[in-house]
Amino acid sequence: MEIRKINKFFSGIIIVVNIFFLPTSIIQINTCGGPMGIGLMILPYTLFINIFLIPAMLIFKGKNENKISFLIINSVGIISAILFFFALISYFVKS
Repeated sequence: MEIRKINKFFSGIIIVVNIFFLPTSIIQINTCGGPMGIGLMILPYTLFINIFLIPAMLIFKGKNENKISFLIINSVGIISAILFFFALISYFVKS
């Protein structure tokens, strides 16, 4: 596979995963973390994953789609987003 196709695939996954994390971040900010501010403990992790939206959207501009640095950044973004997503989902299932 070409780097261009892999970059677009990874960027698409990051955008889809952020459909869950972006509203979560916004809700946590608007509600001040809920009762006693406990929800603010999740906010640094969701904002970290939201940062990966920037390089994911830059891939679709066209001039950055063949760069290996964006591939590495998107790979780190996918790994961290998927690990945190499963950790968050398993936390809510257990409680």
